[in-house]
Amino acid sequence: MKAMSLGATRASSRVARGAPHAVIASTAHAEHFSLIVMGTHGRTGLVQVLLGSVAESIVRTAPCPVLVVRQPKVDKVKG
Repeated sequence: MKAMSLGATRASSRVARGAPHAVIASTAHAEHFSLIVMGTHGRTGLVQVLLGSVAESIVRTAPCPVLVVRQPKVDKVKG
């Protein structure tokens, strides 16, 4: 796992069913997570309002700090 190679003392991942924000927050609480790291699409404006954001929900409800990482934009090559 990449987190371990970067110095983390413990890291885990899992697959679960349910509302993502609820499952992640409840798992973090039950297993006493010290940090949640997750990616985001970084949507803004009307799209964000209409679709919501799992990352935003987790930031608001998680029992621990949340590090949200946005993927850098890639320039599209015209061909």
